[in-house]
Amino acid sequence: MRKKWNVMIIALLLILQSFFGITQAYAQIPAPDQPEIAGTEAGQTVTNDVYDIVVPETEPVIEPEQQMPPSLPAPVVQAAVATNSEKAAQASILTKLTLTDATGQVIDAVYNPDSRLDIDDAVHLIYDWELPNNTYKAGDTFTFQLPEQFEIYTDISSPLVTTDGNVGHFTVDRQGKVVMTFNDYVESHSNVSGKLEVKTEFSKQIEKGSTEVIIAIPIKGGVQTAVVNIKPAAGSSLDKQGKANGTRQIDWTIDVNKQLDTVQHAVVTDPTPQGLELVRDSIRLYHLQINVDGSTLLRDPVDKDKYTLEADSAGTGFIIRFKDENIRSAYRIQYSTNITSEESRFSNTATFSGSNTKEASATATVTVQRGEFLSKKVEQYDPVTQTVSWAIKYNFGEKKIPAGKAVLADRFNKSQQLVAGSLKVYKGATSEELSSSEYTVSLVSNGTANGFDLRFNSDVETAYTIRYQTKAVDRVLKNERITNTVTSDGVTKDTTTELKSGVIVKGFKEPNYNTKTIPWVIAINTDKYTMNQVVINDTFPNGGLALLPDTLKIQSADGKSTLTSPADYELIPLSQDYKQGFTIRFHKTIQDAYTISYSTTFNNEWKKDTSKPEFWNKASISWVQNGTPYSAEAEARLWPDNLTQQNGAKQGSYNATSKHITWDILTNYNRKTLNQAEIKDTLQQGQKLVPGSVKVYDMTLLGWWNGVEKGAELSADQYTLVLPTADNGNELRIRFNEQINTPYWITFQTTLEGEIIDKEINNKALLMDGKNMISEWAAKVTVPHGGEYVTKAGSQNGNKIDWQIRINEGQSYVSNAKIVDTPSSNQILIEDSFHLYSTRVSANGEAAKDTELVKDQDYKLKIATNDQGQQSFELGFTQAISSGYILEYQSFIQADDKAKVSNSVYFEGDRLTTELRETSKEIIVRTSSGSGSGGGITGSLEVTKVDQDHPDKVLPGARFALYDKNQKRAPLIQTTNADGKILFNSLLYDEYILEELAAPTGYKIIASKTAVKIDATVKQSSGIKQIVVTNEKETPVDPGKPTDPETPTNPGTPTNPGSGKKHDKDPEPTETPNVPVKPVTNEPQIVEDEDVPLGVPEIEQPPAEPDALPESPEMDPPQKSSPPVEIEDEPIPKGGIKFPVEDPEDPSDSGRTPQVNKLPQTGENSPAPFYLSGMSFILLGAYLKYRRMHKNKRMK
Repeated sequence: MRKKWNVMIIALLLILQSFFGITQAYAQIPAPDQPEIAGTEAGQTVTNDVYDIVVPETEPVIEPEQQMPPSLPAPVVQAAVATNSEKAAQASILTKLTLTDATGQVIDAVYNPDSRLDIDDAVHLIYDWELPNNTYKAGDTFTFQLPEQFEIYTDISSPLVTTDGNVGHFTVDRQGKVVMTFNDYVESHSNVSGKLEVKTEFSKQIEKGSTEVIIAIPIKGGVQTAVVNIKPAAGSSLDKQGKANGTRQIDWTIDVNKQLDTVQHAVVTDPTPQGLELVRDSIRLYHLQINVDGSTLLRDPVDKDKYTLEADSAGTGFIIRFKDENIRSAYRIQYSTNITSEESRFSNTATFSGSNTKEASATATVTVQRGEFLSKKVEQYDPVTQTVSWAIKYNFGEKKIPAGKAVLADRFNKSQQLVAGSLKVYKGATSEELSSSEYTVSLVSNGTANGFDLRFNSDVETAYTIRYQTKAVDRVLKNERITNTVTSDGVTKDTTTELKSGVIVKGFKEPNYNTKTIPWVIAINTDKYTMNQVVINDTFPNGGLALLPDTLKIQSADGKSTLTSPADYELIPLSQDYKQGFTIRFHKTIQDAYTISYSTTFNNEWKKDTSKPEFWNKASISWVQNGTPYSAEAEARLWPDNLTQQNGAKQGSYNATSKHITWDILTNYNRKTLNQAEIKDTLQQGQKLVPGSVKVYDMTLLGWWNGVEKGAELSADQYTLVLPTADNGNELRIRFNEQINTPYWITFQTTLEGEIIDKEINNKALLMDGKNMISEWAAKVTVPHGGEYVTKAGSQNGNKIDWQIRINEGQSYVSNAKIVDTPSSNQILIEDSFHLYSTRVSANGEAAKDTELVKDQDYKLKIATNDQGQQSFELGFTQAISSGYILEYQSFIQADDKAKVSNSVYFEGDRLTTELRETSKEIIVRTSSGSGSGGGITGSLEVTKVDQDHPDKVLPGARFALYDKNQKRAPLIQTTNADGKILFNSLLYDEYILEELAAPTGYKIIASKTAVKIDATVKQSSGIKQIVVTNEKETPVDPGKPTDPETPTNPGTPTNPGSGKKHDKDPEPTETPNVPVKPVTNEPQIVEDEDVPLGVPEIEQPPAEPDALPESPEMDPPQKSSPPVEIEDEPIPKGGIKFPVEDPEDPSDSGRTPQVNKLPQTGENSPAPFYLSGMSFILLGAYLKYRRMHKNKRMK
């Protein structure tokens, strides 16, 4: 009995030992290099715990306006099911954020005060994170926001990678939202932690703010604060400016250390130049905020114990010495100087120096606007009295002028005289008059000028304004220019004005182009002299005019009296029809101003020289004044409207929807009498007359400039229509059947359908009278997008570029039309993204997308790759086109951040010459990237390229692109090496497309795309999926005799194409392959399954799916351990995810630092088997004991 109890006790101890042994394994393996963070109160700043370095004693100065920005939104934890995860909803799993530049240097100024970053430099945000134990479950997410100061250009998706298991993955969208998603790894492991890294740069928005960027980041235990110093825009370190404050003071500013350099023992020196006096108590020193764009913002005054102020060596300027060993901030010095001289221009130079920098200097020059010493102007002119008002400004610089030099000499034309009593002197610019006893005026008259001298009786220290008037000595018979000059102390100023004669002035009013009349006006004696024996002669030197005598009217200028004929005057025609002009003879003396108004008809046919468009009217007047005869002349010329000058016009408009041009001919505007009137119009540039479109209308003249409108339509029997044909040179003729003497409006339409459409369509129309050409009108129509065949635009969309090509927007008729497009080598075309649309075109030529065309029915698309891997595509239309199209497609970005990607496109077609058929577009792309650690399994893909007919012959030089089926990440591009192999590493479990971009020299691509799936089956082959892709050797073609291109040659008997596949996306029938698998490209594949023993392939025949790409067959997994795979450094995909590359750990290297981004190894996956085994033994023992005791009782 004792023996049995001993056995049971031993078994129970073994179970308990196993239980505690497992628990101890979890407790003793902490996260490698994971620092413990002491608990802190909510909202506590944990900045000092972030970096393992000592914080400098001097913290950056944060001005009141720069107080801590509000922290980012609180992170959000979302549980897959309502569990303990909800308890962590308010707790961040982020433990710290490290900010570094591209070299790994810490850029947080709190710990690296001398760091300073260019606005365009890359920034790495490295988050450390740690999960609380027994909280997160599979499917749980943690969401947080990146600081708003950073810009994310492309969406990021990356795994949380470690060598121990798959923790999950994270994504970052372009709004900076980060979502971490965890899998079941977190349910079976403790102390799960890792890193998350995002590469980006600062947003351009911070250019408007301070160079000191303060970032607040919510993390576990509080808020971490980071300060990053941005380099300001390039400029000088020292800047000086000055501004005059009145005429006696200048205010100066000096901006110091604007480039925010670290300067030791900083000193500013500012000497005061002659003519200025420093106001010593005006000196102030302020903190100066420098913004990223170089602008500044004044801050608080600097404490006086931070600097010393002393006089310079000359004793006139000042020196400021900063007491701090180093300064890294900017400052502004403000002070004032008094002006002690009469100079108006002052320069001042300041210097800035330090023991570790080169001395810098800055000079400012200020011009003091003291006011001019002397100036003169005309204030008013009275043409009736012929009086001019003048003003002189004297000593507005307020200099001190001795009485001996305070003299002004004023001179004007001999024809002028000073108006007695008009000279006044005023103080400054006021109306306060200076007493005449303070100055003396002396009149001067010599052989060339009249004038006066003004002398001040005492010294002058203030400004004065001198006003006076002059008047013409005699009557002004013709316009005269008057010059007035003033001189003082060697300074001379002058001004001029024109005196207008008031004897006779001539002009006209608005013509009436319907009645063909022009109103004319003659004004006489506006200066109101007494005139006897007045005679006016009005003539038309070039003809074209005729007086309408009934319109003549003479009245006083004020309109109060009207003269009558023959009592007051007599009208005498110079010709019977008044086309030569007329004479007006006054019968009495006139002493008042009079206005003579009349109208004339006008007609170009009456002109002596019809080449001159204007109508010329000239008047002369003769009279006797004080017994002396005088005469004067005046004239006026009128340029009529365009329709009068050309007797009509031609104009056109284009309707892009119908491709019709509407032509309008406005003919016989001048109402000429034509006996055999005919319009001739030759249709050019492929125009064809639209049947039934010719219409003839009466034209109504509205009377104003070029004013016309359509009238009633003429019946067809009033004119004869000759249609354009090839025999008559495509000339349209409209012949009037009877004599015409009225204007007409002719309209017709032409079409450009079926033609090459130019940018401009020209036409000319002729008005004939028999064989005589009467008028000629040329016109042109601009066709929207005419002559344009291809334009291109593109914009970045994450890791792709959206391209748009507008084809044949001018809507020309083009047969055999195609476009050839060549993207730059840092792009990969996405074949499935191509979409071609017809367009709806508005009347003004603007095109919009309409219905989508069908590939291989409406157009053919061919994507080609040359030997260097350069891609291009050709899109050809299956039929002739005569409208516009819009092609949209995408390309992957395979370029570094800020690299240029470009695309050029060329249009080809029959009958095209030199129109716009080629264009290109260049885009600068921006990319962001990220990586994460903390657990995750990836796979690799090995591609082997071999000869189809000789599978043992490997082929180097084949270029492949690998991208995920959903195109979430940028493609990986590699070329097969000398062994014909490519190895793609660190691939997430996903479905991929392997696309062959270029075949080796001498070979051709059989199938360009192959579907590949990376999943858990790769574990059976050491994490590497192996596929073989074959190429067919190109057969040289014997050129022989050229065949007739119209007759296709007999292709002969085709060989068995295998699956009978027509297109990449067509479903393909599956067949049972032979085992072992031979290298093929389009054969059905062997799908490995985790439940199938290695070496025993299970044939899977999935149902055919449209648009599904066949997956390439996998190589049989090796039965023995695979030899080491030599992996070349593959390039990081541009704009995609950056996977950290880990070197294998050398156990012999005792000094090696353990990896900090890997999760700890925590033993077996689960202790459940041990628990179950122990419980089973206990129950079994209890049962056996019970049976034994029961049996003993029965035996007794």
